[in-house]
Amino acid sequence: MRREFELTNGDGDAISLNNKKGLLSVDPEGLGISIKNEFNRSNGHQRLIECEADFEEFKIDIIYGLHNHQETYRIYLEFVKFLSHPPIVLKYTSDAGEKFRNVALKQLSKSERSFGRLLKESLILEYLTPWYEIKKAEILQSNQKIYTRGKIYGFTFPYVYTQNANEKTGTFKISNDSVYLFNNNIRTSPVRVTVSGECKNPYWEIFKEGELVASDGFFLNLEEGQTLVVSSLFQERTALLYDSQENISSVYQQQDHTKTNFVHMPIGNSSIVFHTANAEVTVEVYEECDVF
Repeated sequence: MRREFELTNGDGDAISLNNKKGLLSVDPEGLGISIKNEFNRSNGHQRLIECEADFEEFKIDIIYGLHNHQETYRIYLEFVKFLSHPPIVLKYTSDAGEKFRNVALKQLSKSERSFGRLLKESLILEYLTPWYEIKKAEILQSNQKIYTRGKIYGFTFPYVYTQNANEKTGTFKISNDSVYLFNNNIRTSPVRVTVSGECKNPYWEIFKEGELVASDGFFLNLEEGQTLVVSSLFQERTALLYDSQENISSVYQQQDHTKTNFVHMPIGNSSIVFHTANAEVTVEVYEECDVF
């Protein structure tokens, strides 16, 4: 299987860069990682004290107008319009599977057609996240029990659904297989929690090896038709309340600041426990990989 790249924009539209719509990507660069290390030095010895990723840029050339009936500059303009609706997500597929990465446009070149009717231009995207896939589990109350399901939602990401929800305690056992190449002893993976329906003062806790390692909660009464969305993604880090009319308000001030807040999932096996009465719950764990 050869590698494939696909972009999705904020409208949910997707464009393959593998000649499915007359665009073909060639010569990708920036799929690896560069790490900046800081040392204490003494008498010919070094001790590593800090390290951080120097984020690579994703660089790729795109050939436009590969199909005979296509107008090259029109295809290019359609791609420009596509990029004008952020946020942009890059999907990378290879024989190792598929993962996603949030990106931002840095450069898109434009020149005259250089060979025949084709146009070859460079695209540079800046990475905003590591590579990731999303592990997802749900507590659904329609049948008064907790279970998981495997639906794929529209244009969004293919989820890896857990199969071990405990219907008595609202507990999910999560295996976080994130792969970190630096600071892996302190890095944890972001989580998005969605709580829908009636409950009072919802909160949740993460346990690893029997120890409470993270928690979050809110002093509010959720009513039917309301949804609480809490994300620890660095790019958004929000606590928002949606009503049935899709009105949105921040509930950060109602967050229980005696807890750790905006929970992250540790690497390895852990459990997340929800105290949300009869509300429906969705938890999405961003399982990350520095290089894929």
